[in-house]
Amino acid sequence: MSTAAAGAQTLRGALLICSAMTLFTLNDVMLKFAGAGMPIGQLMVLRGIVGGLMLLGIGWWSREPWHWRGILHPFVLIRAFCDAAASLLFVHALMVMPIATVTALIQSVPVLATLAGVLVFRDLLPVRQWVALAICMIGVLAITNIAAVSADASLLSAGGAAAMMVLRDLVTRGTAHTIPSTWIALVSTLALPLISIPDLLGSGWVAIGGGDWLLIAGTGICVCIGNLLLISAMRMASLGTIAPFRYSAVVISIAFGYLFWREVPAANEVLGSALIVLGGLISGNLLRPAKRA
Repeated sequence: MSTAAAGAQTLRGALLICSAMTLFTLNDVMLKFAGAGMPIGQLMVLRGIVGGLMLLGIGWWSREPWHWRGILHPFVLIRAFCDAAASLLFVHALMVMPIATVTALIQSVPVLATLAGVLVFRDLLPVRQWVALAICMIGVLAITNIAAVSADASLLSAGGAAAMMVLRDLVTRGTAHTIPSTWIALVSTLALPLISIPDLLGSGWVAIGGGDWLLIAGTGICVCIGNLLLISAMRMASLGTIAPFRYSAVVISIAFGYLFWREVPAANEVLGSALIVLGGLISGNLLRPAKRA
């Protein structure tokens, strides 16, 4: 492939990944709006059911064969639990914290997952990657402002969501490549209503209108299309050249937060977000750990 063609592929991949990040952030916006009119447990149950139906439709349309033994594999089930728990904790934080702050904290997950790979799998990292990890961690500390305030429930929820996402990514390395991604996603989606039942029992169920159903359906559509765009981007260009564009989500969330709720990030949140983005950009071409000797 010529240099010009490769550059065009990279540009298309970057546009696709920025579009995916926009859809994912729009999903968060709709969740925040929907959560204002119904209990979080009810929102998560309905979202899981709608998302599960959509994935079943995708699986039927793509004619992917059922893989019962693979779907019931312990790693797949553990991954589903981690993914569902992360979603529930994330939404709890999203209902209270500014959307840009929660998004910035979650954007530290890819780099923190790389650090977890070092600790668990003994992956080797170059010095530049360690620098990126340190910068991201300083960014997280700046956002949480640990030196000035005690951790509240929303902050613990956001941190718990990030931790569950890191654990999910570690477990994903153990899942067999023969299991179709659609069915792995389906198990994770259906785990969300199950893990949300205690929350639902504690908060109850309320009647919702057509606007709420549109918001819930909109979240499912945004996530499905966003994942398709993300997969297309990853297949179109190398991971190292387009991965840094994932951090466009931080800028997009700041814009959406101001547009819909007039949220203006505090100075420490702006500094922390910038550091997390910087760490992600530095790690850019080095997200894949070096091979063990």
